Amino acid sequence: MNKYSIEEIYDAILEKISKELNIAHQENKLDEFIKKYDLFQEERYVYFDKYNSNILIVGELSFSKDVLYAIAKEKGISRDQITHLDYEEAKHFDFNSIKGYSKYSDIIVGPNAHKTIGINGYSSLIEMIKNEQDYFPKLTEAKDSSGKLKITKTSLKKALDNTIIVSNNIQCYNI
Repeated sequence: MNKYSIEEIYDAILEKISKELNIAHQENKLDEFIKKYDLFQEERYVYFDKYNSNILIVGELSFSKDVLYAIAKEKGISRDQITHLDYEEAKHFDFNSIKGYSKYSDIIVGPNAHKTIGINGYSSLIEMIKNEQDYFPKLTEAKDSSGKLKITKTSLKKALDNTIIVSNNIQCYNI
């Protein structure tokens, strides 16, 4: 078995890390030390139920909702897994409510109101999600061929292909 007791191992670890901390302090490398040992990092997880997850689509569509549901169905996504907020609905939706645990695995954003409820002083929903990505479902921007935010049939198909549900690319912790 082991020839060292747990107390001896504990003491050796403390001595080694203490020395390393002092050297980091002397060399003005405390930030590197903190990162190395992942100290003071707030735990950040977006939880979603991968078996019952939904996709939140925010922004004006350039087609009818029936076409939206038909495109989703082509990708193997049921109507019940899609929530669409148009321009007016998005202005009154509290996006803070989907932070942390969410029934949404993905958010697809197209053209939407810049001033909405619950964007914590950010200039737009997209800016908030990008700056706090660890807390929100996966963000995909729906853009047309010129790079402008626009939910067209083509941009929606591409965005859906990028979702966790379709790509099976689980990038978040899930329950």
